[in-house]
Amino acid sequence: MIFSITHQTTKFAYRLTASGLEFCEWKEFPEWLPRLLKWAAGITCVFMLMLATIHPAALIGAIAGPGMMGLMYLKMGTSSQFRRMHERFHQGFHPWTDFTKMTVFRRRSIIGLHFEWYNPEGDGGKGRMIPWEELLYCRKFQLDELIAIIRAQLPESTPYEEAYIPIYA
Repeated sequence: MIFSITHQTTKFAYRLTASGLEFCEWKEFPEWLPRLLKWAAGITCVFMLMLATIHPAALIGAIAGPGMMGLMYLKMGTSSQFRRMHERFHQGFHPWTDFTKMTVFRRRSIIGLHFEWYNPEGDGGKGRMIPWEELLYCRKFQLDELIAIIRAQLPESTPYEEAYIPIYA
């Protein structure tokens, strides 16, 4: 649980076309994690066996600690569901006319494009429109150029605002 909060990164790719915004996001499988578990299990196993020579009750720790790490390593190596969870790929497209507002957070170089999408399961199965925001992350030196490109594509009536955008990551 803690690993998934602190060590997972999502990669983003955007493509701005004349017809709209295309985006892709995915997580890469951390190749170092199984190796770390295998080595940590081996090293702690040797340490726990040395402790077991001092006191036999340490054998319980030798089974619980390194044994569980070894089982976790085996589970991760053979689980296609675990890999699928980390290699999930999400792609989407929004025409420029879908966006109702543009917000720019200059301090973090983020552009927020607001739109609504229909959720058929919302409102107890009746369906409803959900307000949403597509966040575009960029480098500071690219921000002004990207704002100009997007504003040229959006309808002139689309509101533009520079404000704080909360990031929940």
